[in-house]
Amino acid sequence: MCAEQEAPPQVHSALVLLPLGASIPPTVTRLTGLSDDDLVDACTPGAAWAQLRDAAADTKVAVIHYARFEESFVRPLHRAMTDHAFPFDVVCTHAIARRLWPDLPRCGLRAVAGYLGHPNAALLRSGGHVDATVHVWREVVARLEREHGVTDLPTLRAWLAEPAERTGVRAYPMPRDKRLALPQGPGVYRMLRSNGDVLYVGKATSLRRRVNSYFQKRSGIAERTLEMLSQAQDLHVIETTTGLEAALLESDEIKALAPPYNVALRGTGRSLWYASRGFASLAPEPSARHPIGPLSSAWWPGRYAALVQALRRESGVAASVVAALGGRAEEAEVDVLLQGLAEFEHRLPPGGLADDRAMMRFGAQYWAERKAQASVPDCDDTRPVDARQIWDRARVVATLEELVLVVAHAVRRAAWLRRLSESSIAWSEPGRGAARHVLVLQRGRIVERGKVAPGALPPRPLGAVRSTADRHASFDLATYDRLRVLTTELRRIADTRATVQIRVDAGRPLSGPRLHRTLRWV
Repeated sequence: MCAEQEAPPQVHSALVLLPLGASIPPTVTRLTGLSDDDLVDACTPGAAWAQLRDAAADTKVAVIHYARFEESFVRPLHRAMTDHAFPFDVVCTHAIARRLWPDLPRCGLRAVAGYLGHPNAALLRSGGHVDATVHVWREVVARLEREHGVTDLPTLRAWLAEPAERTGVRAYPMPRDKRLALPQGPGVYRMLRSNGDVLYVGKATSLRRRVNSYFQKRSGIAERTLEMLSQAQDLHVIETTTGLEAALLESDEIKALAPPYNVALRGTGRSLWYASRGFASLAPEPSARHPIGPLSSAWWPGRYAALVQALRRESGVAASVVAALGGRAEEAEVDVLLQGLAEFEHRLPPGGLADDRAMMRFGAQYWAERKAQASVPDCDDTRPVDARQIWDRARVVATLEELVLVVAHAVRRAAWLRRLSESSIAWSEPGRGAARHVLVLQRGRIVERGKVAPGALPPRPLGAVRSTADRHASFDLATYDRLRVLTTELRRIADTRATVQIRVDAGRPLSGPRLHRTLRWV
């Protein structure tokens, strides 16, 4: 293609066969969506290189972003195919970007393309990389001519050889006056590209203080954050009355907008699940057969079902222990697995994990022990078990105990969120006076907000009499996350000793030590 070409070029990409016996690593599958099944019609590396050479027969120039990295692959590939000289004169748009914007925090392809207004939504596959590089090339060619008089390759080479004039201070594209003009109160902010795409959604108890904190740090900033800030050129904020409401709005905004730089609270690739008694089966919808939920992961319940099967000494005990442990436990010696299972079972009282009540009782015991050590895992954490550790008997026992603990926590949280979905809440914002705010929730959504007088009870919840089955029916992932965030915020406020009251039925509201105990367990 040519930088002046108006019509977008047609992008071709090819899947390439792996070496014999190799398979796509799980991390690559997670990032790209590619699996070994996709390689059925893949071509050989030599055929892919031949396609590229044929497509570029009329040019001797290859534009590559961060050419130093990419050439380490394509040059050896070329040498493996022929003894002829490398056929391309390589132009690196990363090197050009570093000279054009020497103080931009990051000049990777995603950062530069986003800085220049490209949506770069699909940069995890080769076609997306090519499309983004096309956008960058068009923009830098125009700027090179307009700002530096560079119109041909020899002049470009000479210009690149000149030292860059760097100040040593990051030059963020976000206008300083825009962020300094933000309000002091709580709310939700959106970081935007120049084309209006939302990069990131965050919450703040003080919008001005939180947003400006991104630009005041000089060290210790995550690479992902610097990449995002290299693209952010505009802001949009929504003010809220309280920090708690900002946290709830943030959860909903992330679901609705799916910003690329938000990791937590995204809806992509996540589902709710409901379990049968004993966790023998899971289903995506609640039913009389699957009444336990909502659960945010099938990972923990599925492993617990395998543990129950192993404790019953049904066929394939060792295989069931492996399934319960995860983390490549199949590499452990069978004797180690069985000894660990026996020791875990010995720690259980008579009757073992006979039913769900027993599981909840033992899970609470393990929870209390881990809470005292400040090392309680979260039931919403779906990260795989660390496969690098060696499986010995102690690790088998500890992992099985943690499994019971987490499943019990998931069931407790599910029951709490069902209650919270029909509730009214009164609280005082820490450090913001004695004003008492009220939220009324119905089907997990805010339907009323306001204030109540000191000493007054929050109103009776509108849906307090709704059945468990009816409450299940109103849950989706957005509702689950909204109520989970609400629980976290209530715990944070209660820990400051500010007044919090939660009314989940017609009786007296939860408050004081009773509320502290409840929030501690969910």
